[in-house]
This record gives sequence, structure tokens and C-alpha cells, in this order.
Amino acid sequence: SAAGCFGLAAGKLEGRTAKELHAPTEMMALWIERFRECRSTGRPVRFEYQTVCPSSPNWVAATLSPMCTPGSERTLCSFIVEDITDRKRSDEELRDAKELAEAACQAKDRFLAVLSHELRTPLNPVLIGVSSILESNPGQEVLSTLRMIHRNIELEARLIDDLLDLSRFSRGQIRLDLEIIDIHEAIRRSIEICRDV
Repeated sequence: SAAGCFGLAAGKLEGRTAKELHAPTEMMALWIERFRECRSTGRPVRFEYQTVCPSSPNWVAATLSPMCTPGSERTLCSFIVEDITDRKRSDEELRDAKELAEAACQAKDRFLAVLSHELRTPLNPVLIGVSSILESNPGQEVLSTLRMIHRNIELEARLIDDLLDLSRFSRGQIRLDLEIIDIHEAIRRSIEICRDV
């Protein structure tokens, strides 16, 4: 109830002045400020605050509305007080869950970055070594095997790049590199990879 928000029993709020309420100074200052705003603007004012009275809800929302009393020069205000403790608790839980999810996503991105680096590092010297052997015109008996090794190392490096693209995609930072390929060669390589396995 409205009386409970001021630490009073039901029915004990009517007719009392601000001083008689003996409410915490900060809370009364907030209410007085909002009352003045409502009276000066002539428009409803809504505000939320955390209470300190043991008998009141933890969080409340108050809506003040101006009232014109016939024959009176004073502008009065009516008010409605709502218990929004459950909503605030839900908002806080949602915010905590969002922060936890963002932290988990950042941890995943860091893990993928480290993993891709660790996976790529041993591939580079192997790729360089195989490329050097291929440039030295090896015999036909090992040429096809070396080409298969070279091709699969490049494929593995591309898969590692795809792994990093997953984290970039989740952050909206995906980058597409368009290139023209020979579809016949792509199909032939795919068949060779399956055949080699």
C-alpha cells in the first residue's frame, strides 16, 4: 500500500504532512521535488526509487498527477504507488545473465584465437618444406604424394581460418573474400581428398 511505502500501517497516511511522516530525508526530498515538478508543469510525473522502510517493498514506482480543486487556488496532486520489486529483480537477473553470456562469448573468442594460432604454427614450416621440395622438381613417384600433402595442408589452414570466422561472425565482423575459381578443379580436388582418405 501507499502507507506501507512510508513505513505506516494501512489507513494511517491520509491527512498527514511531509514532516509528520518521519520518512527518510532522501526519500522525502525526492517526493517533494517530484511534487513540485508535477504542480509546475501540470503533467503527470512517474519516478522509481529503492525504499529503506522495513515494512515497504524494496522497489516502488510512484505516479503523481495534478488535481484542480474547485474554489481553491492551490494545485493538489494525487499519487499512485506500485510495488515493482519483482520487475526490478527480473531486470537485474536478466542483466546478470546478459553479462555472463557476453563474458562467455569473449572467453570463447579468446580461446579460438589462441587455438587457431597454435594449430597454424606447426603447419607453416611443413607447408614451406613441401613447397620447397615441389619447386626442386622431385621424381614422378613422389610428386603426386607431395601435391596431396601440400593441398591438404592448405585445406587445414583454410579450416582454421573458418574457425576464426565463427567468432568474427558472432561479433558482426565477418569479411568475405570473393575470388574466381575453376569449378572443375575444385570438384577434382574434392574427389582426390575423399579418395586419399
